[in-house]
Amino acid sequence: MSQKIILIESRVSDFRNKFSNKFSLDQLEKIINEIPSKYYLWAGKNLDQISFNNSFQEIKQLLDYFEKFGSNFPKTDLNTYSNLNELKNAASTYSERQRRNPKKANGANVVVETPKYYVVNPLSSDSSCYYGKGTKWCTTGLNASDSFNRYNSDGKIFYIIDKTLPNTDPYYKIAMVKKFDGDESWWDALDEPIRNYSGFSTPEFTSIITQMNEYFKKEYAGQIKVEEDKKRAKFEAERSRKIEQQRIRRGKEAEGESRREDQEWAMTPNLSKEGQKAWALLQHLENDGADVRNREQEERLNEIQVRIDDLNAQYDAAPETDTDLLDQISELEDEKEEILSRIDVYYLIPLTQDHYGNQMFEVIHDDFYGQTYAVGTEDEMAEAAENYVRNLIDDIGIAGFNKSFYSNYIDTEAVEQYARNIYEDDVYQNPDVYFDDSERMLSSNQNDEISRLKFKIAGLRDEIERLEELSNESEDDDEIDRIEKRTSSLEERIDDLENEIEEIEESPEGDFPDALFDEKIDDQVEDAMRDPEGFLENHAQSLENFIDEDEFVEAVVEQDGYGQLSSYDGTYEIWDVMGTQYYVYRID
Repeated sequence: MSQKIILIESRVSDFRNKFSNKFSLDQLEKIINEIPSKYYLWAGKNLDQISFNNSFQEIKQLLDYFEKFGSNFPKTDLNTYSNLNELKNAASTYSERQRRNPKKANGANVVVETPKYYVVNPLSSDSSCYYGKGTKWCTTGLNASDSFNRYNSDGKIFYIIDKTLPNTDPYYKIAMVKKFDGDESWWDALDEPIRNYSGFSTPEFTSIITQMNEYFKKEYAGQIKVEEDKKRAKFEAERSRKIEQQRIRRGKEAEGESRREDQEWAMTPNLSKEGQKAWALLQHLENDGADVRNREQEERLNEIQVRIDDLNAQYDAAPETDTDLLDQISELEDEKEEILSRIDVYYLIPLTQDHYGNQMFEVIHDDFYGQTYAVGTEDEMAEAAENYVRNLIDDIGIAGFNKSFYSNYIDTEAVEQYARNIYEDDVYQNPDVYFDDSERMLSSNQNDEISRLKFKIAGLRDEIERLEELSNESEDDDEIDRIEKRTSSLEERIDDLENEIEEIEESPEGDFPDALFDEKIDDQVEDAMRDPEGFLENHAQSLENFIDEDEFVEAVVEQDGYGQLSSYDGTYEIWDVMGTQYYVYRID
């Protein structure tokens, strides 16, 4: 055993003997397990037995501190400190001296140093912990390395130490995280965000901030440029996106204007189905509060234009003699613009893609720009709803629905076929499980043996018949007696042979009859179909794989209706156009 182990065991023994009356067994064990053995006696003297837990934590932390920095204390031997307060004062004095006179640590750059302030940029987690000790910053805590690396990845950390403030002041240490994109965040020693602090406005602090910014720009010019390039690229990408959106919008507006000029969707008997659906959507928008241009206003536009052309001609002929013509023209132009600002059917752009089979439109009027709708007839809505549910099944599976609902739509034919396949295989492979041996047929060998035995019996009967004839013809009593004995022996032999046949027939060794298999399989399938769900569960089969999808889809559509097609608000409205009802719903 090593001398070190012997020494520790000796200290443990001495400590137990000396303080067994002062502390409980649990307290003794806690001290022995968590306090260095060389400090046992000092800790035992200074620990408060009444408020043990609080006293223990305080002394443990103080001894940990002494273990790290005690060689720098005025007295380096713990036993020379007569009580806890003396050691606390020594530790406090050393900590204050260290705080007020921070030393340059490896892995850090001193940015600014004045009689009042000491500003440092830690470059490593170790230096961050050194300069941030005494605070509650995450960069100095249990996961200091991870926190430091996270903050240091897209910016840099600065610690501002005010050498004139006591460590009870939350601003005696301030952390500033400066991102390469220019963003800044400030934190006091208690790890609370700083938003308003009078010290920031002093000339000295303003000067320090200026020097920190200059240091940051010079020291990390490359990273700042990379971030600026990213911002510039992002700005250019956004600018290009907006230009493309404008181009697309101009194209759609041109498409609508072309359709307007051709009066492609004019309300005539030859109006296409697409046009009828556009008019249905226009009614829907008007019902939602859109300022829609009606037929009267369309006719009024033509009247206004004719009147404007006429007034312009009059004005051109005599511009100086009838000055109120300009006022009339202006009023008509205002009325024209007011009507033109209203939405009409040509602000609706048909899209190439459909919504589960229904025609889609995009609105390009300013008040509704970008909104998309779908329109369909009754038949198209029914088909779209089915398509929607089938797509949903593809996405989430039958199991994604409520089991208590889909279990009502079991495909019994599929279950029955599965059960029949199972039992056809199992019954034929394991007939002994399903049948008693008594149900077997005789084997070919057994049939041959029975035939042989019956043949022998037939021969014996012939022999008996011959003997009976001889007996009838004989007058010799002795001979008759011999014949009767012989006959009796033959009959006994026949009985034995018939018993053998009976034993063979009672113990058949052949196959089971085919009809028996068919009957058993039918019985097992019939039993399975009394509880299809239980049967599938017993055979580790998922119920959702045996659902009649057509019936299930029809039931979902019937229960949830057509509103499920609207991803916007789950509603739809029906509008009549030229005698046909159209269903309209918003998509987004």
